[in-house]
Amino acid sequence: MISEKDILVIANELKRAFEEKDFKAIENIYSDDIVVWHNYDQIERNRYDSLESAKWVTTEIEKFSIDECNIFPIQGGFIQQCVFRGFYKSTGKKMETYAMIRVYCKKNKVFRIEDYSDPSQGAVPGPK
Repeated sequence: MISEKDILVIANELKRAFEEKDFKAIENIYSDDIVVWHNYDQIERNRYDSLESAKWVTTEIEKFSIDECNIFPIQGGFIQQCVFRGFYKSTGKKMETYAMIRVYCKKNKVFRIEDYSDPSQGAVPGPK
């Protein structure tokens, strides 16, 4: 079983990697069999699709930040409540998305993310 200390290290490293656009770190944190699910479409994305989505965030959102971030370690992972903020490169329009994310961890990797957010607020990969 993964310790609470290790869970917090993963949570903080994942946040840092997204904010600093450190795509290699994101690749390293995601397990080979990661699945990322979003409440708004109910689709489970595999590693390739999940990394493409992460790449979109790191390349298409300027000044991306994860604000008002509360991380709650739970057995086998953590829950993160936060606000994703930034600006779309293509339009300069502000993006602000309130989210709750349930993250499952094992062997110091993230193997499942369940993202509960409202896509009408933004931060959904694709043209805006």
